[in-house]
Amino acid sequence: MSKEIKLSSHMKFAHARYRKDGGDNSAEAFREDVLLPALKKNSTVTLDMTSDFGFPMSFSEELFGGIIRRGDLSAEELLTQLNVVSDDPFESDLIIRLIKRAKS
Repeated sequence: MSKEIKLSSHMKFAHARYRKDGGDNSAEAFREDVLLPALKKNSTVTLDMTSDFGFPMSFSEELFGGIIRRGDLSAEELLTQLNVVSDDPFESDLIIRLIKRAKS
């Protein structure tokens, strides 16, 4: 099964790493409430990160690196299961690097 998620449909702007700092607009909230459940229920997930606003590196690192550090998936599993769509090629490359260097 496959699922597509548009990040901008779930938050107006992304700015905080942790829920305590940004509530529903945090990487932690999106990861735990939206992305992880989708990854657990589907063999592939396409995350559309195209938007009018950028994403701080800390947001992207917590969103993707947090999955690996918490032991939800390995880097290899995440790279196999997740497709990221971005209008910025640098963002896509950055996400791949963040996933590969995250430590569990």
